[in-house]
Amino acid sequence: MTPESSMKVETFNKWLGRFMEFMASPNDNSSDNDSDDYLPLNDYLPLSQLQAAAKTVTDNFFSEISPAPELAKKRTKRRRRTINYKDAEVTKSLPQLSTSKPSSSRSNSNLSSSKVQEPWECVVCYTDYVADMRACAPCGYWVHEDCVGLIAEDIEDFVCPDCVP
Repeated sequence: MTPESSMKVETFNKWLGRFMEFMASPNDNSSDNDSDDYLPLNDYLPLSQLQAAAKTVTDNFFSEISPAPELAKKRTKRRRRTINYKDAEVTKSLPQLSTSKPSSSRSNSNLSSSKVQEPWECVVCYTDYVADMRACAPCGYWVHEDCVGLIAEDIEDFVCPDCVP
Protein backbone atom coordinates (compact mmCIF):
# COMPACT_ATOMS: atom_id res chain seq x y z
CA MET A 1 0.00 0.00 0.00
CA THR A 2 1.39 3.41 -0.90
CA PRO A 3 1.79 6.12 1.76
CA GLU A 4 -0.84 8.22 0.00
CA SER A 5 -3.45 5.46 0.06
CA SER A 6 -2.49 4.65 3.66
CA MET A 7 -3.19 8.27 4.58
CA LYS A 8 -6.56 8.11 2.82
CA VAL A 9 -7.47 4.92 4.68
CA GLU A 10 -6.52 6.44 8.04
CA THR A 11 -8.54 9.58 7.31
CA PHE A 12 -11.52 7.54 6.22
CA ASN A 13 -11.32 5.28 9.27
CA LYS A 14 -11.11 8.31 11.55
CA TRP A 15 -14.12 9.88 9.88
CA LEU A 16 -16.04 6.59 9.94
CA GLY A 17 -15.37 6.17 13.67
CA ARG A 18 -16.67 9.65 14.41
CA PHE A 19 -19.67 9.09 12.21
CA MET A 20 -20.49 5.84 14.02
CA GLU A 21 -20.21 7.66 17.39
CA PHE A 22 -22.52 10.37 16.08
CA MET A 23 -25.07 7.81 14.93
CA ALA A 24 -24.90 5.91 18.24
CA SER A 25 -25.36 9.00 20.43
CA PRO A 26 -28.87 9.81 21.67
CA ASN A 27 -30.55 12.27 19.37
CA ASP A 28 -31.70 15.21 21.43
CA ASN A 29 -32.40 18.58 19.96
CA SER A 30 -29.82 20.39 22.02
CA SER A 31 -27.52 22.89 20.47
CA ASP A 32 -24.55 20.57 21.16
CA ASN A 33 -25.49 18.36 18.19
CA ASP A 34 -25.59 21.36 15.91
CA SER A 35 -21.93 21.99 16.51
CA ASP A 36 -19.32 20.02 14.65
CA ASP A 37 -18.04 18.17 17.72
CA TYR A 38 -18.41 14.80 16.07
CA LEU A 39 -17.61 15.76 12.51
CA PRO A 40 -15.20 18.70 12.49
CA LEU A 41 -14.91 20.71 9.28
CA ASN A 42 -11.34 19.63 8.62
CA ASP A 43 -12.51 15.99 8.44
CA TYR A 44 -14.98 16.62 5.66
CA LEU A 45 -13.56 15.13 2.51
CA PRO A 46 -14.64 15.53 -1.10
CA LEU A 47 -16.81 12.69 -2.35
CA SER A 48 -14.12 11.43 -4.74
CA GLN A 49 -11.63 11.03 -1.88
CA LEU A 50 -14.23 9.30 0.31
CA GLN A 51 -15.09 6.88 -2.48
CA ALA A 52 -11.42 6.13 -3.17
CA ALA A 53 -10.72 5.57 0.52
CA ALA A 54 -13.83 3.39 0.91
CA LYS A 55 -12.82 1.28 -2.08
CA THR A 56 -9.32 0.82 -0.69
CA VAL A 57 -10.68 -0.15 2.73
CA THR A 58 -13.22 -2.61 1.35
CA ASP A 59 -10.74 -4.10 -1.12
CA ASN A 60 -8.18 -4.65 1.63
CA PHE A 61 -10.83 -5.97 4.03
CA PHE A 62 -12.18 -8.57 1.64
CA SER A 63 -8.78 -9.59 0.31
CA GLU A 64 -7.62 -10.32 3.88
CA ILE A 65 -10.75 -12.33 4.73
CA SER A 66 -10.93 -14.42 1.59
CA PRO A 67 -8.39 -13.82 -1.13
CA ALA A 68 -9.76 -14.14 -4.63
CA PRO A 69 -8.82 -17.42 -6.29
CA GLU A 70 -6.69 -17.22 -9.37
CA LEU A 71 -8.86 -17.35 -12.42
CA ALA A 72 -8.32 -20.25 -14.75
CA LYS A 73 -6.72 -19.30 -18.02
CA LYS A 74 -9.18 -19.46 -20.85
CA ARG A 75 -8.02 -21.96 -23.42
CA THR A 76 -8.88 -21.21 -26.97
CA LYS A 77 -10.00 -24.02 -29.17
CA ARG A 78 -7.72 -24.95 -32.01
CA ARG A 79 -9.31 -23.78 -35.21
CA ARG A 80 -10.01 -26.20 -37.96
CA ARG A 81 -8.28 -25.49 -41.20
CA THR A 82 -11.05 -25.17 -43.80
CA ILE A 83 -14.17 -26.73 -45.17
CA ASN A 84 -12.03 -28.96 -47.37
CA TYR A 85 -10.20 -30.25 -44.28
CA LYS A 86 -13.25 -32.40 -43.48
CA ASP A 87 -13.60 -33.44 -47.10
CA ALA A 88 -10.01 -34.71 -47.11
CA GLU A 89 -10.82 -37.21 -44.37
CA VAL A 90 -13.96 -38.38 -46.15
CA THR A 91 -12.37 -38.77 -49.58
CA LYS A 92 -9.76 -41.19 -48.25
CA SER A 93 -12.44 -43.81 -47.67
CA LEU A 94 -14.24 -43.24 -50.99
CA PRO A 95 -13.49 -45.52 -53.94
CA GLN A 96 -11.03 -44.12 -56.44
CA LEU A 97 -12.58 -42.44 -59.43
CA SER A 98 -11.21 -43.11 -62.86
CA THR A 99 -8.23 -40.91 -63.58
CA SER A 100 -9.18 -40.37 -67.20
CA LYS A 101 -10.25 -36.81 -67.77
CA PRO A 102 -13.29 -36.05 -69.84
CA SER A 103 -12.51 -35.03 -73.37
CA SER A 104 -12.30 -31.34 -74.06
CA SER A 105 -14.85 -31.70 -76.85
CA ARG A 106 -17.70 -32.29 -74.41
CA SER A 107 -21.04 -31.69 -75.96
CA ASN A 108 -23.12 -28.97 -74.40
CA SER A 109 -26.18 -31.18 -74.64
CA ASN A 110 -24.95 -33.12 -71.58
CA LEU A 111 -24.77 -29.93 -69.52
CA SER A 112 -27.81 -28.06 -68.35
CA SER A 113 -28.15 -24.52 -69.62
CA SER A 114 -27.55 -23.17 -66.10
CA LYS A 115 -24.17 -24.93 -65.94
CA VAL A 116 -22.77 -23.32 -69.09
CA GLN A 117 -20.31 -20.68 -67.93
CA GLU A 118 -17.34 -18.68 -68.97
CA PRO A 119 -14.10 -20.64 -68.49
CA TRP A 120 -12.96 -18.62 -65.43
CA GLU A 121 -16.30 -17.85 -63.81
CA CYS A 122 -16.57 -19.00 -60.19
CA VAL A 123 -19.53 -21.37 -59.66
CA VAL A 124 -20.00 -20.07 -56.11
CA CYS A 125 -19.98 -16.27 -56.47
CA TYR A 126 -20.54 -16.10 -60.27
CA THR A 127 -17.83 -13.53 -60.88
CA ASP A 128 -15.14 -13.86 -63.52
CA TYR A 129 -12.06 -12.38 -61.88
CA VAL A 130 -9.06 -14.69 -61.59
CA ALA A 131 -7.54 -14.95 -58.12
CA ASP A 132 -6.37 -18.19 -56.45
CA MET A 133 -8.80 -20.47 -58.23
CA ARG A 134 -9.27 -24.24 -58.16
CA ALA A 135 -10.80 -26.50 -60.74
CA CYS A 136 -13.33 -29.08 -59.59
CA ALA A 137 -11.99 -32.57 -60.34
CA PRO A 138 -15.31 -34.12 -61.52
CA CYS A 139 -16.86 -31.24 -63.50
CA GLY A 140 -13.90 -28.96 -64.28
CA TYR A 141 -15.62 -25.75 -63.19
CA TRP A 142 -13.55 -23.14 -61.40
CA VAL A 143 -14.04 -21.67 -57.92
CA HIS A 144 -12.18 -19.08 -55.90
CA GLU A 145 -10.34 -20.58 -52.94
CA ASP A 146 -11.80 -17.82 -50.75
CA CYS A 147 -15.36 -18.72 -51.78
CA VAL A 148 -15.03 -22.31 -50.53
CA GLY A 149 -12.62 -21.74 -47.63
CA LEU A 150 -9.51 -23.31 -49.12
CA ILE A 151 -5.89 -22.35 -48.69
CA ALA A 152 -2.91 -23.13 -50.92
CA GLU A 153 -1.78 -26.06 -48.72
CA ASP A 154 -5.09 -27.96 -49.06
CA ILE A 155 -5.41 -31.15 -51.08
CA GLU A 156 -5.16 -31.05 -54.86
CA ASP A 157 -8.32 -32.97 -55.81
CA PHE A 158 -11.07 -30.47 -55.12
CA VAL A 159 -14.80 -31.18 -55.40
CA CYS A 160 -17.07 -28.16 -55.81
CA PRO A 161 -20.30 -27.72 -53.81
CA ASP A 162 -22.41 -28.68 -56.85
CA CYS A 163 -20.65 -32.05 -57.21
CA VAL A 164 -20.69 -33.00 -53.51
CA PRO A 165 -23.33 -35.72 -53.08
